Amino acid sequence: MNQTLTQTIQQILDAHPDGLTACEIRRAAIEESGLRCTPRQVRDALRKHPHLFIPLVDGVWRSKAAVEGQA
Repeated sequence: MNQTLTQTIQQILDAHPDGLTACEIRRAAIEESGLRCTPRQVRDALRKHPHLFIPLVDGVWRSKAAVEGQA
């Protein structure tokens, strides 16, 4: 599930380059992919992959590729 969740989060954040909160990511994973996951699983996946996801202010997460693309 971890790899599937990570890939799903990456796809969601790629579709939302301005970023989303962990709760919004979870909701999108459930609604768009049918992937059942807990809030903790989403937070853990985001934190375990700093090479893919970057935390911003107010709990918003962005794809690292989207952030680097703006530079």
